[in-house]
Amino acid sequence: MSSLSADTLQLYREAQQRSPAEFEPILFRLIGAYIPLSSAVFAEMQFGPAGVRPYGMQLHNEPERIAEELPRLNQRHDAVMQLVTNRPRRAHAVLQRQLFSRPDQREMLEYVRRYGHANVMAIADIAHPRARGAWVSLYRAREDHVFCPAEQRLLTVLMPHLVQANSVNREINAVPRMLGGSMGMRALVTHAGVVIAAGSGFRQAVRRHWPDWRSARLPGDLIETLRSSGAPAQGATAGISVVQHPFERHLLLEARPAQAAADLLSVRQRQIAVLFARGFSHKHIARMLELSPATVRNVVPHVYRKLHVNNRVALARLLPIETDQPL
Repeated sequence: MSSLSADTLQLYREAQQRSPAEFEPILFRLIGAYIPLSSAVFAEMQFGPAGVRPYGMQLHNEPERIAEELPRLNQRHDAVMQLVTNRPRRAHAVLQRQLFSRPDQREMLEYVRRYGHANVMAIADIAHPRARGAWVSLYRAREDHVFCPAEQRLLTVLMPHLVQANSVNREINAVPRMLGGSMGMRALVTHAGVVIAAGSGFRQAVRRHWPDWRSARLPGDLIETLRSSGAPAQGATAGISVVQHPFERHLLLEARPAQAAADLLSVRQRQIAVLFARGFSHKHIARMLELSPATVRNVVPHVYRKLHVNNRVALARLLPIETDQPL
């Protein structure tokens, strides 16, 4: 048995025995053992007439902000996407400086320079160009370190095993059931908000409130709300409520329609909360509402508990949207 065959079998064994957080670096290590690389992206995407929409992303030696920037740029500069999806299940190697050489593609070249993506080898495992499937991109920072034809053939051979092993790992760990099935309202994300896997119900709920959301990273407002709320906790913003729980080194999120803050608070609590969120002090609020400062100080913690927030910033994000009070 060749070393590649033995390592591929070991990958399947690891997929069954490891948690998703533990399995991810093992998958990238297998690729790197046979194809030297600087960094890599493993993604689930929907390919269609409206462009490419990411469903989840796993990163190797890449900053998590790339989960937001890469899909956005691929929408505007889709030469690599077109090349790979027009001939799926086959690895393609590209020197990005040659592919994006026009003046109107300058932002793509700047992105390539910033992230060290001079050379890319990419492959999409999809049934046809307008389908949902997996995508792998391998990167090298040096222009003279091109991906050779033998490496392209090797990635072509490896790709179905990478996809299948990743699927086995998630099935064994009950990730589809944990997400509530394909229509589920849950998502598995990193602490920086990069979506690893998500049910379509969760994605639709987020997209209803952020129609321009096209990345594999949660919208910035939602990430900040979750950070300020803590875990396990509930954060709400823009009409969507998201409950978060720790899951190994990641977070498990559940989306649901947010109950308006005004519905959760009494009239007096709402008056105090809105003024406090706008930056007024306890004493100032007390004078405005003809209350004692002690009363105002006692009400604020009750508001925090009802709205599942723990600071003024989180309160300000929630209340102005739902009460039409400007900051």
